[in-house]
Amino acid sequence: MQVVRKAFTLIELLVVIAIIALLLAIMMPALQTVKESARVVVCKTNLHQYGLAMELYTLDNDGYFPFVYNWLYSQPNLTKISQGQYLQSDGSYEPGPPCPPQCVWHNERAHPDGGLWPYLKNEDIHRCASFEGYAKQDGAGHHPGHEPAIPMNPQYSYSMNYWLGVESYKWNPNDTSMPPPAGAPGSPEANGRSLRASNVKRPGSVLAFAEENAWTIDGISNFGLDDNSLYILKSMPVNFLATFHKSGGDLETGKSNGVFLDGHAETMDFGDMIADDSLDRRDILEEVFELVWPLGK
Repeated sequence: MQVVRKAFTLIELLVVIAIIALLLAIMMPALQTVKESARVVVCKTNLHQYGLAMELYTLDNDGYFPFVYNWLYSQPNLTKISQGQYLQSDGSYEPGPPCPPQCVWHNERAHPDGGLWPYLKNEDIHRCASFEGYAKQDGAGHHPGHEPAIPMNPQYSYSMNYWLGVESYKWNPNDTSMPPPAGAPGSPEANGRSLRASNVKRPGSVLAFAEENAWTIDGISNFGLDDNSLYILKSMPVNFLATFHKSGGDLETGKSNGVFLDGHAETMDFGDMIADDSLDRRDILEEVFELVWPLGK
């Protein structure tokens, strides 16, 4: 008895392929949303670890926060990196391309040794996966002094609140738009001193660390991530919180993660405010400034 084997016709096969393609088209946005939600959770967890590290540092250092420019890299190390000398695990240095401070965060040759680093040695917590792809695409043209010889390979994507890492009480944000230059006698940066945790009036409302974009936003930020310090003013755009999480494709309208001085991590939504044309961007800056200014009103 002859067995007759049936096979798909070409039309049937094309119909099956079309159905599979349609299902994939329906599922892919949902899968991307789930994937981004997972990344948000991971980034918040990373920042929570940064918050714990900050707390441990202050306990070990008489209540003082680390100096803002040296929390991740010591000043001698930054100087060596700018000269093309890279610290190794055995304490020796190996030559490489000179790297300005603004490019250290995306230089895989540069090894941290700053004040907070002993509390942050887990290699898996220092960058957000969402940020990494965007930075490789857009980061090179948005921070000052970028050196093309340093590949855009993000190593760290979280920034410390600038106003914790200087003697903030020496500057009144209501009287002037900018602090004194770093080299000026008596300027906070020249002293190399930070604020004490006991001086912070609202620890549950003041950011310790947060995410930044790798690009600028007109009227909101003049610089993308450069030196891992989050420098926000109420009167003019400098740095700003990230806007790339759950953005729906418009990277200026998404969300950002941050960890506060009381240890809680939070996803914040300033992208909607930026997208609202009825809002004055100076008002947005002032509202965000409240999250970084440690001394209260």
